[in-house]
Amino acid sequence: MTDETLAGDWRSRVIAGRGLGVGELPSWAERSYQALRVEVTDDAYPCFFGVQAEKRGEMFYAFVSKDESDSLVPVMATFAELAKQPVHEKNNLAVFFEPDATPLSHQEYHDLFWRTLQSLHDADDHPHAGDQVDPADPAWEFSYGGVEMFVVCGCPSFTQRHSRNLGPGMVLLFQPRSVFIDKITNKVIGRRAREEVRKRLKMWDDVGAHPDLGFYGDPGNLEWKQYFLPDDNRAATGVCPFASRRSKAANRSSVLPERMQASEYPAQSLGVIECSSAEAGNFPLTPAQEALWFLWRMEPQSAAYHVSAAVEIEGVLDVDALRAALLCVVERHAILRTGFLDIGGVALQCIDADATRAIDFEEHDVRQTEPMSRAYELLQERGNRSFDLGGDGLLRLTLLRLADCRSIVQLCTHQIVVDPWSLQQLQYELLECYAALCDGRSPKRTAVSMEAKAFIDAPTTARHLAYWRERLGDVDDAIELPLDRPRPPRRQTAAGRVSDVIAAGVHASVQRLSAERDTTPAVVMLSTFALLLQRYSGQTDVRIAVPLRQEPESCIGQFSNTAVIRLQLSSSDVFAALVDQAKSHLAAARIHGDLPFSRLVESLRLRRSLASTPLCQVAFVETPVFSQERYGGVLTRSFDDAVGRASYDLALNVAVDHHAGAVFLDYSSTLFDAATAQRMLSNYLDLLRQLTRSSGVLASIQITNVRDAAAA
Repeated sequence: MTDETLAGDWRSRVIAGRGLGVGELPSWAERSYQALRVEVTDDAYPCFFGVQAEKRGEMFYAFVSKDESDSLVPVMATFAELAKQPVHEKNNLAVFFEPDATPLSHQEYHDLFWRTLQSLHDADDHPHAGDQVDPADPAWEFSYGGVEMFVVCGCPSFTQRHSRNLGPGMVLLFQPRSVFIDKITNKVIGRRAREEVRKRLKMWDDVGAHPDLGFYGDPGNLEWKQYFLPDDNRAATGVCPFASRRSKAANRSSVLPERMQASEYPAQSLGVIECSSAEAGNFPLTPAQEALWFLWRMEPQSAAYHVSAAVEIEGVLDVDALRAALLCVVERHAILRTGFLDIGGVALQCIDADATRAIDFEEHDVRQTEPMSRAYELLQERGNRSFDLGGDGLLRLTLLRLADCRSIVQLCTHQIVVDPWSLQQLQYELLECYAALCDGRSPKRTAVSMEAKAFIDAPTTARHLAYWRERLGDVDDAIELPLDRPRPPRRQTAAGRVSDVIAAGVHASVQRLSAERDTTPAVVMLSTFALLLQRYSGQTDVRIAVPLRQEPESCIGQFSNTAVIRLQLSSSDVFAALVDQAKSHLAAARIHGDLPFSRLVESLRLRRSLASTPLCQVAFVETPVFSQERYGGVLTRSFDDAVGRASYDLALNVAVDHHAGAVFLDYSSTLFDAATAQRMLSNYLDLLRQLTRSSGVLASIQITNVRDAAAA
């Protein structure tokens, strides 16, 4: 990694993802940094090594916002790489967490601190991450990326031990073991430093040096007791809250039934873990689930990774039949009655044989209120209510009675359980089962095997990474769309949606062109979206996030992954050439689509910004069409429950079948007005009409009402 830091410019030493230096910092960053600097640059401050690091410009910094907790993993990977370089081996890392509006209690900070360390350890992909000694061993030290580190936690709840109150939010100071080693003698210099620390603590704090402050290497001195101290002088009791992880291979083989041992799945192939739906047991997480598990552990109250879908029902609904149908579906699919637990430091899927514990069913009668207004309130409350992934009720059904013959049924869960495609398949199965029960038929009860892709091996990972590095390059140019408001320092999740139907004539033209180019309507519509972005931004190289699903639609589970489709546009090209380019890149993306998106972002070592998503800021999503049908005497149609967030600046959702189509543009309401989003969608439909009816070059295609866009 090239060293581009300047000792006198602390901003140049901010680690953002896999890069150094950021253009924008969160609004709270300056205050938090200055609070720490005032403390640690005082010559009398007890942390001798921290004073030296800050004064010499040997301190790296990172800032973790509440909705960006996943950013800490690549930060630690970057710091570990830096710490292994001789020029940086004496450097510290200060990680600032966004201050809470109301500071937490000391116990809550204690729990957050250890949860953070555990989550980092669980995400550490170093080959020896699981080979550490137990924290009860005096030789134990936290490590990441193969670098042992002493960790100091500072937080606002320290009222007597002022040396650990380092600002308005929690601060973690990571000090590599090399900081405490004399380079000339190669001996630990901890004892002399600790004695100096004790003297300074007597002057700095309103309480004496803590009895657990020992000396490195001494028998009985446990490092973990010094990481997070009580605010008084009570010695730590019990065991370390940190649960060391054994090696991944050992954990997988120890929890799998004998018929699923690793020997059955050669290391050079992409394995599949299968279990009968009727069985209960523990199984490893897939890579996608591991990423979602880490994010949930960091922010268990967040609803950012919930997924929900709703249907409107006309007719007299049989509630008992609906309950029975839901139970029947959950019994069929093991993933729907799976909880997620940390067992011995390893996250596992834990299948429960009792389907009733997986269901959270609520019924609300809103007929005596303003039905639609109250309905949206309840749907959003239920859709945003946090999940306990280790508890019961991970499949949430909400039934709202709007009138005697009108109801809404919403399904909601966490994406670690199912992806959006699976949720719609679940809707169909629920309604089909409901219809069977209402008609007096036996619903489908055949057990469905639970299949989950296992970890991909190193050669396969390397092959995927090589493709994506070559395809995406080393430049992360954000798309510059004309915004209605400046982009805030931190990405916001407030969203809006505009929608429209595709005219019958345009729909027919899309079908015809896709057949001519031997592709799908979605590829034609993705190509049109790329041209819209080019016209609005003036950029001829655009990147679009496209969620891909590698499994058949009939499978229910978490099978989605995000691919980045890079399209290069030239005004001299004809539209058919752009469609062919999109078709080719999508096909390649599916071949290399098993690499988790988070792993791709980390490997590219991009400069991360809290203001926007990495690699691309716009998305294109193909969603299946939920057709209006009758089930068990009631008429069902899709219903927008308005529960969602702006994962991207813009996300174009298209739903097209052989008969009709519709488009939905989700937009960040922090950046765009509704009128702007509506104009973009109108421009898109106009482009789609022109492009599918004309074989001319792109330069001949006209677009109107593009505010501030570059000339076509």
